[in-house]
Amino acid sequence: MDAFLNCYLLTANALAAATLAVLLLNLATFRRLRGAGARPTGAAPRVSVLVPARNEELNIRACAESLLTQDYPNCQLIILDDQSTDATPGILKELAAQHPRLRVITGQTLPPGWLGKCWACQLLGEAADGDWLLFTDADTVHEPQSVSAALAHAQRTDADLLSAWPFQETGSWSELLVVPIVMHVLLLSFAPLALIKRLHLHRIGMACGQFMLWRRAAYRRIGGHECVRDWVLEDVQLGRVVLRNRMRLELADATLLVRTRMYRSFPQLWEGFSKNLFAVAGGTWLTLAGALFATTGLLVLPWFLAPLLSVLGHPLAPWAWTVVLLTFVRRLVLALRFRTPILSAILHPVGSLLSTTMTLNSAWRCWTGRGINWKARAFQPQVK
Repeated sequence: MDAFLNCYLLTANALAAATLAVLLLNLATFRRLRGAGARPTGAAPRVSVLVPARNEELNIRACAESLLTQDYPNCQLIILDDQSTDATPGILKELAAQHPRLRVITGQTLPPGWLGKCWACQLLGEAADGDWLLFTDADTVHEPQSVSAALAHAQRTDADLLSAWPFQETGSWSELLVVPIVMHVLLLSFAPLALIKRLHLHRIGMACGQFMLWRRAAYRRIGGHECVRDWVLEDVQLGRVVLRNRMRLELADATLLVRTRMYRSFPQLWEGFSKNLFAVAGGTWLTLAGALFATTGLLVLPWFLAPLLSVLGHPLAPWAWTVVLLTFVRRLVLALRFRTPILSAILHPVGSLLSTTMTLNSAWRCWTGRGINWKARAFQPQVK
């Protein structure tokens, strides 16, 4: 038994140290976008800002108004009302009457084989006439410099796609526990981003659909969102398509310039992450088992094992505490960088167990054919 425990803790310590090292390496290359002094070079190319909106009555006004006050001089804003059943159409009509620069278009019936957001984004891309296309979610709010800063960074790095991660607002306990794990821990702890981009490792590429700035020619080259029309994780897959086509992908931190609150209650959080966490884990029972063994079995179990071994006076207790310390330091670094509550880092094992439960629910729904009802639209999540 002691031999097994020793092997287990040795493996857990190695993984905890490796994920901390990967995190620190990634943070050194994960450029933070800043508004001060960020200006595109040369003549200001036209930027089309594109927002798909379905049942966004709580968010769409703040999002639209923040995008209408951008300091970038050559900016077009198009919002697509994706057959909303709430007050979204009325709010958009009111905003369009007040702001001539806002163009509102109406979504079309969802064709067979398409998921809703992909279809809405495809229509937006076809309606845009910008040299650059910025797809951003309806639950985002932008500082006036967000377009200027993103375009300047994209030009400076010669990016075909610049994808940036906004500040993640968390207003409830469930959001505080789970959102930082999904949006930050999983993103930055397990794969070196610089290596992925440099070697075009498309199988483990990624992007964030909350903020995606495309060079128009690159977006057209891959066929737009049609190439990911039935993917649950369309943003991640788009990043992989860019790398597979040997184009330049840039990932950045937009914490200072864009903020979002994805979910506003535990039921929304549960349904929202049940759409895609199984796909995040690889989409097969084998990859799911491996992911849960690494994230929960090796990096969470020691949080409960360490005090137990200490009470029993076991000589391996310090090794369990080392795993806890390394994991907490990793979460603390992320909390400080992305300005999330430190309490989320302290409660890491609780949040991890909750996200594990959601991942298992996501897998169960995929494999049993149980559907998801999201924004008054039912669909069956598919994993590829």
